[in-house]
Amino acid sequence: MIVVAIIALLAAIAVPSAMRARKRAQATSTLETCRTVDHALETYIIEHPTNMMGSYFYIDYYELAGYIKKDTALYNDIIMWNPRDAEGNWINLWVDPNQHVVVTIDYRTYQDLQSVADDQFWGEYGPFSFGG
Repeated sequence: MIVVAIIALLAAIAVPSAMRARKRAQATSTLETCRTVDHALETYIIEHPTNMMGSYFYIDYYELAGYIKKDTALYNDIIMWNPRDAEGNWINLWVDPNQHVVVTIDYRTYQDLQSVADDQFWGEYGPFSFGG
């Protein structure tokens, strides 16, 4: 009986810590995905400066995928035109008329991971950051 109580106590302590660690790992993975897409998009813009269509920059996702490591989940998401984060939500990416890259997380991801990742953690990739 005492052994069961000790095991239950240890489980009660360990489960919340494990859940927090899992959420923090998802946040870190999402942030790294944003950085990878940001760097790939920056390089893409430098090599394709003529993709301006009026005041919008046209992003060819098949060409953008060439700047991502092949056979990875991110590469496959880019090919399918829907880069996603660790939560399965969209990563928003676009280029403003001045050719500044804007990569942000989805607001749902922000809300889901808010307990482990604040605005300072997300930095320029937060859902309210509109400048690259």
